[in-house]
Amino acid sequence: MEKTGKIIIALILIVGFSVTGINVFIFYESSKGGSGYYEISKEGITIYEIEIDNHIQKGDVNFMTLAKNSGNILEANWAVDYTGFSDPNDFVVITYEEQQSVLKITCTLNNPDEIIDLDLTILFNANYNNYSFKSNSGPGNLKINTHTINFSVFEVTASSGKIDVQLNKSSFYSDFKISTTSGDIKLILDDLIFSKNFLSTTDSGFQVFDFWNIRFISYSNFNVSALSGRIKIKWANHFNKSHKVNINLNSLNDVYIKMWTPMEITRFDIFYEASNGTTQFSKTAGHFEEVGFNRYHSYNINQSGVDFCNISAITTYGHVHVFIVDCFKWQRFCFLNDFFPYNVHTSGENVIPKKDHNVTTIQFYNMKYIYLDSLEYLDINFELLPNASQNIVHLVWDMTYQHAQGIGVGSIKVSFLNKTEGSTLKVYFDLEYGIDKILPTFINYNITAFVHPDYSFSNYTI
Repeated sequence: MEKTGKIIIALILIVGFSVTGINVFIFYESSKGGSGYYEISKEGITIYEIEIDNHIQKGDVNFMTLAKNSGNILEANWAVDYTGFSDPNDFVVITYEEQQSVLKITCTLNNPDEIIDLDLTILFNANYNNYSFKSNSGPGNLKINTHTINFSVFEVTASSGKIDVQLNKSSFYSDFKISTTSGDIKLILDDLIFSKNFLSTTDSGFQVFDFWNIRFISYSNFNVSALSGRIKIKWANHFNKSHKVNINLNSLNDVYIKMWTPMEITRFDIFYEASNGTTQFSKTAGHFEEVGFNRYHSYNINQSGVDFCNISAITTYGHVHVFIVDCFKWQRFCFLNDFFPYNVHTSGENVIPKKDHNVTTIQFYNMKYIYLDSLEYLDINFELLPNASQNIVHLVWDMTYQHAQGIGVGSIKVSFLNKTEGSTLKVYFDLEYGIDKILPTFINYNITAFVHPDYSFSNYTI
């Protein structure tokens, strides 16, 4: 951290006479560095929900999650540069109150005027049912990086401070709210579920969003607005969620939205406008029909059961650009050598020994996998094992599939799981793949399940 200092000049008159007469004393008070730590233990606290209310408006504040096996509800550690004579461990004040099944946590600062710079990390336990998160970081910077959280409330605001939010596999049961005066807003949101509306606003900050398979439960509003601030949104949609969302983007400055989604799973009603600026609409030829001035419908506008996006992008003086890409966005970041299709071959086998299960019946389940807006499955051949075999089931597979354009890293694996219920052995065949990295495109495959004849057998596709 950068060190600064204050010079305090005091003229002190000495009673009496000396050779030099009046003495001038100059005191130099330099900044000091220190650190602190605080924790809230689980011991003696029985709760189901956590409410966090952050009022720290200095430096950089980072919220993250603790390890799953942590014995604490919260841990905080910080480094601070300061002047004065305070104990650095006393600058950050975290208090909590238990109200029935809810733990209310408040974060504030003590003697904030003495703080020159602060780097604070707050880690909270993510194993509870619900969370309420409110923050007003003012001129300070706020960063949130969490995953697998249910938020009953999520409201974040700042003045000139930056807001950086990275969330994964979480749910929001009320309006998602973010706002600043001049601070930039950066959001990276993956696999989130919104039950209500999405609201983001700033006066002059730059709003940059990167979305990956977010879902809206109800007919929701996605509102992003600014005065002089720019808006830039990248949004990838990989599977049909049957949601309906109004996407409203409005600024005096530039407005940009680019969506990657196969047209098989999404339909659009698009309007854009620039009162005193310029406009641009990028699209695949033949996929949209102009139905009014700067208004377009996708060719599948009347198709039911697929995602619906009503986009309104408006600027006054800037450039508005709506960009719809009819494709599966294979991965968030690509490299030059990732863009050429190539075939991948994989094979393997797995067995379930007799000695591990005392059963009389086998039930085999072939699990369907997601392919755009449908569920598909691979055909499996069933044959009998020799009577002398010591295995109940012997699975063999040989598959060739294609890495399509822009994949580069995805892989498909066979999942072969089983569990025993009474005298029945249930066997599950499934494909494991990252839907954000690869779409299963099989050129040829052969999957054979060899089953011992001494057992009653049935198979299902689910």
